[in-house]
Amino acid sequence: TEPLVAPQSRRPDLTDRTAAVLERCLAKNPADRFQSFAELLRHLQLEPASGDVWADGDDPRLAAHLARYEFRRPLYL
Repeated sequence: TEPLVAPQSRRPDLTDRTAAVLERCLAKNPADRFQSFAELLRHLQLEPASGDVWADGDDPRLAAHLARYEFRRPLYL
């Protein structure tokens, strides 16, 4: 029930990309998480410069959830 502690606050050596993947894996709302291991694997295999792991979802049903998360992300962290 408590907000997620930013991964980089505990491990400052984490890259922004790794922290974003962890945040998405640990999202409070299940709809905000990766929907399958295959989706997570695709994100892990992307080149780091290819974009934000939150914005690259391929399920249109998640668009509203991801938009809401991005808006509220500073509050969660």
